[in-house]
Amino acid sequence: MKKVWLVVSLIVLTMVMAACGSSSEGDSADETEAVTMNTEEVMNQVESQISEDMGGETGMLQRANLTDEEDPAGQMYIDTMGIERDLLASGFGYQSMMNVNSTTIIVLEAASADDVPAVKEGLEAYLENQVNVWSQYLPDQYEKVENNIIKTAGNYLIYITYDHPENIETILMKQLELNKRLLQSYRVM
Repeated sequence: MKKVWLVVSLIVLTMVMAACGSSSEGDSADETEAVTMNTEEVMNQVESQISEDMGGETGMLQRANLTDEEDPAGQMYIDTMGIERDLLASGFGYQSMMNVNSTTIIVLEAASADDVPAVKEGLEAYLENQVNVWSQYLPDQYEKVENNIIKTAGNYLIYITYDHPENIETILMKQLELNKRLLQSYRVM
């Protein structure tokens, strides 16, 4: 009788473990799929927000495409971050063309989940560069650098040095939430 209980217990335990294991894998796959967005659309929204915050005047701020080999401004971002361009699936930067404003927004999609740590290190190197430049130059601009935000969501990263970094961060979070809801609605159908 003890052997029967042992066999039954092992079968039940095996089934429970298999059920737990498969649902756990499904959840993580769903989370990975749910974290998607269009970096160019996010950058369009960022530019609109900055224009709104600045009363319609964006001054000398300029967009750069970090994955376009023909964009010399994009290459400057890549060089400052010290990363290889092939680590990125897409990416845009937005900053002043002149060295009088520390505002810098960078929205990136890493080529793969394995590339996220290296890309994040690149953003941290970019921040270190900003600290070195602005700590000795314009104190009001350095204050923005001190309040810098670097966030990661799935394969996406955002770098924010701005007067109102929370405004830009909100754009990213809303875009991610919107895309998660869209994905969920497609699954329900």
